Amino acid sequence: MSVTKLHLTNNKIGDEGVARLAEMLKTNMTVTELHLTNNRIGDEGAERLAQALKTNKAVANLHLTNNRIGYEGTERLGVALKTNMAVTHLHLGFNLIGAEGATQLAEMLKINLAITELDLMYNKVGNEGAAQMAEALKTNTTVTELNLGCNEISEKGMTPLAEALKTNTSVTSLFLEGNPRRPIAQILQLLRRNRLQVPVAVENRKLVFVWCAQIGRGLPVEILEMIMR
Repeated sequence: MSVTKLHLTNNKIGDEGVARLAEMLKTNMTVTELHLTNNRIGDEGAERLAQALKTNKAVANLHLTNNRIGYEGTERLGVALKTNMAVTHLHLGFNLIGAEGATQLAEMLKINLAITELDLMYNKVGNEGAAQMAEALKTNTTVTELNLGCNEISEKGMTPLAEALKTNTSVTSLFLEGNPRRPIAQILQLLRRNRLQVPVAVENRKLVFVWCAQIGRGLPVEILEMIMR
């Protein structure tokens, strides 16, 4: 029986360990889930993984949460994922991506036709990174879930996200917890106006779900109904 799920979370394998794993992935076509959360992986390790993803056609779920991946590693991953159409779930929360790294991922999303879930929580994406993501969402038709929680996004970054959702019909879940509450309220207002002008959410039975950590749960039903009117 072939191994399809590989869980290596909390093993401190570092860049050297992930480099050896990447060599295996270049030829392995059975592992579909790879969990590498909290393994002290930096840019060098991310680059080796990126090289493997250029040929690997099996890994669909890639978990790299809580590592040390910065701009350079993110840029390499972004390049690889422009041609890799196997990865559908990419988890990069709690890294060091920043606005520049988010920009590279946004450029990738303009081309990639496979990724449906992208987690960028706690990466200091900021307003510039959010704006670049918004530009990608104007043309991307596959991402259904995007996590931008705890990324220091203010009104300046929320506004382009709301504008992008006027034409995007694929996003069903947008997580914004840990960002300033006032801009979140603004994006709700813009989404309500959006549904009145372009009722794509109703026509396609889609729903944009904004998570607010400040209230500790999903939005009240009353607000969701207001958005969908």
